[in-house]
Amino acid sequence: MVRDVCFLILGAVIGGVITWVFSQVYFERSRSLVHVAMQRKIPQLQTLPAFFKVGTNLVLLNGPGQRMKISNISPYTYEVSRDGTILLAGEVKDIQGRVVAHLQDSNLYVSPGMNYDVNSDMEAIEIVDEKLQPILQLRKLSADEIKEFIAKIPQRMPRLAGVEVLEVYHVSYGFVPGDSKPRVEIADQQGLTITGDTTLVRARIRNMKRLFEYPGYKKPGLRKN
Repeated sequence: MVRDVCFLILGAVIGGVITWVFSQVYFERSRSLVHVAMQRKIPQLQTLPAFFKVGTNLVLLNGPGQRMKISNISPYTYEVSRDGTILLAGEVKDIQGRVVAHLQDSNLYVSPGMNYDVNSDMEAIEIVDEKLQPILQLRKLSADEIKEFIAKIPQRMPRLAGVEVLEVYHVSYGFVPGDSKPRVEIADQQGLTITGDTTLVRARIRNMKRLFEYPGYKKPGLRKN
């Protein structure tokens, strides 16, 4: 009789512990999904001309009505609307062609439930994959970084006071009609490359430095040292 009571008590304790563990896991997962799914405004450029540093390349938009897309598989369109608003739009896809995130009117939406995480502050935003490797980084350059970048622009370009530059690093997969193999556009510290060599891309991704600490819902806005 005493043994039966002990077994009942032990079973109740074990059951309670299991229930608590599952509830905590569910709670943490829910917090993570809510964090990932939040709409985020990307760092804003306020001045024209609009400078985007895509990898090591320059995208320059001088005024309203201008728009540019780098390639037919490029995930982004850079645009200045008729009212002068500087916009970034497009989709980031993984190697299976699934949409990981999309940008509309310079708002970022990340697809929840796909093991990607996101973190941001007022000056930068970043998406990382399940290995915490960056697949998207948008970052406003500091004054010193802008001076260094502008110095590399050909002399025919104007030297403008008070310019802002948004650095765009990304990895996005796309498919060219008639080709079953994915093509990849990668923009990073090494430059801007469009390739079908996924081994090369994986090596480049490993060399991209993370901006933030993760998980994002536990460390919102915390920069990586």
